Amino acid sequence: MATLRSWKRLIEKAADPVELRTRARAIDFSLTDLDSLCTVVAARRRARNRAATHESERSRAEACARSPTERAMERLESGRRLEDAVSETMALRRIARHDETGLEKTWEATPARVAIARRVLRFRPDLMRDWIVDPAKSGTVVLAALAGLAHRDWPRAEQAIDAIEESDAGMRALLRARLAMQQERLDDAGRELEDAQRWSRHFSCRRTEAAALAESARLALRKREPREATQFADRALRLRRACGDYWGEGDAQALLAEVAAGRGDLPAAKKSCEAVAAIRQAIGDRRGLGLNLVNLANLTSQMGEPSRAIYEEAIVALRAVGAKRALAGAKTNLAVLLRQTGSTRRAEELLNEVLEEHRAIGGRAGEAITLENLAILAFRSGRIGAAREGHRDALRIFREIGDMRHVALVEENMATIEAETGNPRGALELLESARRVHEEGGDQRMEAHARGNLAILWTRIGFPTRAIEHYEAAIEAFASVGDKRLEGRHVAQLALLYAEAGAPERAERVLRRALKLHRRVRDRRYEGETLTHLGALAIRAGRWKKAKAAVAEGLAIHRAESHGGFEGKARALLGEIALAEGETEEAEACFRKALALHAEHRALGEEARTRARLAAVAMRRGELTRVREMARHALRILDRIHEPARRHELL
Repeated sequence: MATLRSWKRLIEKAADPVELRTRARAIDFSLTDLDSLCTVVAARRRARNRAATHESERSRAEACARSPTERAMERLESGRRLEDAVSETMALRRIARHDETGLEKTWEATPARVAIARRVLRFRPDLMRDWIVDPAKSGTVVLAALAGLAHRDWPRAEQAIDAIEESDAGMRALLRARLAMQQERLDDAGRELEDAQRWSRHFSCRRTEAAALAESARLALRKREPREATQFADRALRLRRACGDYWGEGDAQALLAEVAAGRGDLPAAKKSCEAVAAIRQAIGDRRGLGLNLVNLANLTSQMGEPSRAIYEEAIVALRAVGAKRALAGAKTNLAVLLRQTGSTRRAEELLNEVLEEHRAIGGRAGEAITLENLAILAFRSGRIGAAREGHRDALRIFREIGDMRHVALVEENMATIEAETGNPRGALELLESARRVHEEGGDQRMEAHARGNLAILWTRIGFPTRAIEHYEAAIEAFASVGDKRLEGRHVAQLALLYAEAGAPERAERVLRRALKLHRRVRDRRYEGETLTHLGALAIRAGRWKKAKAAVAEGLAIHRAESHGGFEGKARALLGEIALAEGETEEAEACFRKALALHAEHRALGEEARTRARLAAVAMRRGELTRVREMARHALRILDRIHEPARRHELL
């Protein structure tokens, strides 16, 4: 255990609270040590007050010219006093331990009440008590308003907001905006946020102005205005830095990551997440660090760079602070990654462990999400009956708790089972139901996802016109919400549909449009896929030189991104080019490498096509027995995957 002497040395050496917390993390301290330290710090404070200079009096006079909330923020939240930082540290430990008695003792003994109450609201709103939010004790009605908003107790929040002084008009407008956003009055929220920014600038309340800008960014996200959201988030970050508000800077960076992910710029989102991780680590916010690491791991997975280590680091951080729900969520995400990378047994063990945790804490939504993930895992493992049962259980729970968004997602997953087991009509009904749910809920992004799935299904059953309608609607929706990444991916799918419909020139134009979108958001994996498709179109047109250049560029990207499935396709296309140029040995070598990759990634359709091309090589050599063998093998594969319509490609 750390001694009181160790803590005294910390106080003497630390220049500011951030440094104090950073140093303190390396010491295993007890609450008794901290209580003793508070006595020492209080004595130091009294001595400093007796020896106050004219300069300190002048600084206090300047501080009094600002609003009450701004003065509280400057004095307590920026933590210029080391004794307040120690009190906050004690409170944070008691919050984490759910130690209500100890927390009340700390509350009564410290002047850092606003800061501590905000930490309670941030980490454990269930610990909010009347002795915290009582304006007579706390000294500010802002706490009562924040507590009302945290518990969605709107009458209590309104009463507290109305009692805020005129000199704190910026904070009052900000809290009214948050209340309006909770009540889905988005236009009113926008007007209140404009007032909050104006009054905050008038009273030079930079922290309040930064908070108002952050809320404006969140409002812009909800209104599907990504450009405006980015501008507000950038301004909030600059203000937080100007204030020296390190904690707030982390929140602003997290908001920037959310905005960047919303518009499809995953590299920018990843950069912001990494900045958040550094800040959370520096200030000792282990819960915030764990949650941010989960977001960072999700982003790397979406970028095709899955990192099991990041999830495991997040799990360690969340377990240390006892964040049970967040911990279960991190484990679920890790299980999904394990499933995607082929570790199905470990994924199932982890999901069953998470399921028990959700049931123990009464988390019905988490229980349903876990059941849904177990159902997906069962389907991937070939256990169709277990998959259907899991989907039904998840669907029942989501309907009972009124979570219609997840109801629609479950229906989409159920549609996949019906489509793969030869029931396209049932799949269409489920997808249409999911699309309607998203439409009624006003979720354009998820409705566009459902339309994309409908387009794929209509293509498979031979109705390209209906598929094109859904693709075009999905592309328009993704463009309206500013998601260039998904817009580009659906544009590429539409181009392939044009190619299959016999319109290669139009397909090439649309593919080049998709390529620009991929490059704009640095979506490297899909950039490589689109180059490969452009090469395939050039092969059909007999433009061998252009085809070879496009496919070779795509192949380089596939190898760099470890995209084995499309690497196999690109090698097969290079084999076709070599065969057309009379290089049979080179062609066969390319086809053999492609076959190995197809088998590794279970790309049966591509395997059938490549075997047919190997039959063409054998035909050139006059090896008729091998021709028959390869062709029959290819036809058997097509029959097995229920794609007899593609037989004509091989005959």
